[in-house]
Amino acid sequence: MKVIIKKAKLNDYPQPDREIFYTIRTDTDFTINPVVHRFSKRTGMPEDAVSTVLKSAYDVFIEKFVHQLGMVWKSVNISAEIHVLDTKLLEKTLLSRFSKDKVILCLDPMFGRYTQTYPNLHILGASRLYTQTMQKKIQERPGFPPLKEQLASFHIPKGQGVVLADDDIFTGDTARFMVDFLEQSGCPVEMAFFGVQMGKGELLRCPINSVWDYTRFPIKMNLAYPRDYLIGMSGLVVEQDGEIVRLPFLQPCVNTQKRLDLPPTTGWAFSWGIWEQNLAFYERVFQELQQDLQIQDMEPFAALGICTLDEKADPRTPVKEVVKSLMSRFY
Repeated sequence: MKVIIKKAKLNDYPQPDREIFYTIRTDTDFTINPVVHRFSKRTGMPEDAVSTVLKSAYDVFIEKFVHQLGMVWKSVNISAEIHVLDTKLLEKTLLSRFSKDKVILCLDPMFGRYTQTYPNLHILGASRLYTQTMQKKIQERPGFPPLKEQLASFHIPKGQGVVLADDDIFTGDTARFMVDFLEQSGCPVEMAFFGVQMGKGELLRCPINSVWDYTRFPIKMNLAYPRDYLIGMSGLVVEQDGEIVRLPFLQPCVNTQKRLDLPPTTGWAFSWGIWEQNLAFYERVFQELQQDLQIQDMEPFAALGICTLDEKADPRTPVKEVVKSLMSRFY
């Protein structure tokens, strides 16, 4: 079966004969820029040069991730279509729908750089948190104050309507929780904006406006962020022994097969291929810069996650050495 891989465009939807559809979001600047800053500060290397190397390596990682995802479905003779969504296009189109007359509460911190342009735009950091038994709850995003404190800091008059915004809606659990939370806090939600809509969101009790609305297509669909599959960059928010960490969406850390709706029995093989691409990413960076990315350079909660996976690691440990150790242990 043919696998279609293409760049996402406005008003471009999957072909009707597809059996599964994915949107893959790049998030290159949001993922890489903080790592560049920490690495450059530690090593003294110019940020521009480091940025070029890391972004190039990340582009390759995304390409390999998408290719391997497509090959999984091709191997079981199922027609798949994958759209790679450039985050800049997502930002541009979603921002064009924001009104400067309404208070906008955005759950995606990627939009934080636009709060100066849109003084009525506030980032409300919320995240799904999983316990060690994989029970889910929703609370403040790692590194953010509690939700009530965040909301109070925006000084929204009680009873004033707000607009809720997020990059996507899939199951709708987070959006429904936030609508209830805001209404109970005296901020009724008048409208919800989403970049990508795959869940119907019928329980939100407010109108929905989405840039890409896939809900009318009766096929299996999912979305993914490659940064969640690159150790040290992001990942699933998990509470382990009372500590909040991020773990890569790769087996055995996370059930990759379930996360991506992969065909039965393919989760381990797909994860192994992406672990190999993790190693290739960090080795590529070393070859270009002649300096390793260390755990201390990575996203702070993902760095904590690395240290829970490899108890011998410390902040100065090269991430590529951790990847090698985990691959030999896991596989």
